Amino acid sequence: MWFRYFFLWLAPWLLILPLLHTANANEANKIGKPSPIPGVFIVSAEEVLQLADYDEEMVVFDVRPQTARKQGKIRWSERFKNTTAKRLAEIIAAKDTVVVFYGDNNSARAARGAKLVAGKGYKNVYWLKGGWQEWRKKGLKMDE
Repeated sequence: MWFRYFFLWLAPWLLILPLLHTANANEANKIGKPSPIPGVFIVSAEEVLQLADYDEEMVVFDVRPQTARKQGKIRWSERFKNTTAKRLAEIIAAKDTVVVFYGDNNSARAARGAKLVAGKGYKNVYWLKGGWQEWRKKGLKMDE
C-alpha cells in the first residue's frame, strides 16, 4: 500500500525534472549574442559563469596547445584535440548541454571547434571570443 502512495508522490517529479532542465537550457539561449557562425553565440567571461549556473553539465573546451594550458586554464576546461563524434557524445551529456569553446583572444581554432559541434546538432554552443586573455584579465577561476 505504501508503494502506491510513494509512486503517486514520485511520478509528478519524474515528469517535471526533464522540463526543468529544458527550462534552464532555454534560459541559456538568452545569454550571448549571435556570431557569424550558425548555431554559435559569442559570450563574455562573466556570461560563461552565468551559463554554468544554468547547466551543471556544461562542458568547456580549451583549444590552445598543451604548452599554453600549462601556463593556466579555466578550472573545469578540457582540452579539445582530435575529438571524434563518438568522443563528443561521451563527453557531452545531451544535445542541449551548454558547450563553450575558448582559446586565445579571437581564436579561429575555437570558432572552428564551436562550428564543428554546432554542426553535429548541439543546440547550446558558445564561443568565448575574448579567450583565455579575457578570463585571466578579469581574475576569474583558473588553474595555474
